[in-house]
Amino acid sequence: MNFPSHDIVGTCLAFMIFPSLLVFPGYVISWALNLFDFKRRHELTKHIIAMIVSLAVVPILVYLLYLLTSFSIIKFTLAVFFIAYLLINVYGFKKERREKKLFLTAFGRYQKMAILIGVIWVIFFHHIFGGYSMGNAFVQQCCFHGFCDTSNCN
Repeated sequence: MNFPSHDIVGTCLAFMIFPSLLVFPGYVISWALNLFDFKRRHELTKHIIAMIVSLAVVPILVYLLYLLTSFSIIKFTLAVFFIAYLLINVYGFKKERREKKLFLTAFGRYQKMAILIGVIWVIFFHHIFGGYSMGNAFVQQCCFHGFCDTSNCN
């Protein structure tokens, strides 16, 4: 068997499925409820708000749906969120094209701060939980496992 190819396919599939949990539900809920003045925000800010709202809402939603119904209903609900996300963005794209505000490229102070915090977050967690190569050896961080003691850490 070719295990690396299975890992690559699984990773690509997870990369494509992850926004259905992290972005789409939060975007649709934030747009529908206009949380944090969502409809007037820059696109990057909208997606940051969507991720935060998704992190708060999706675990509860998925747990309750699975508890009360089945996993197929969860997949259907995530598909509905995806379709609603597409419709909202198509509608927004047409509206921006009519208003000639299509390419808004200037980032505000808060967007720059959010990007900086995200980059620091990724670097920090990659350093803490990730492994790195040192010569021919792969060094795995001990705190990633959580159950190992310091005697067997590299």
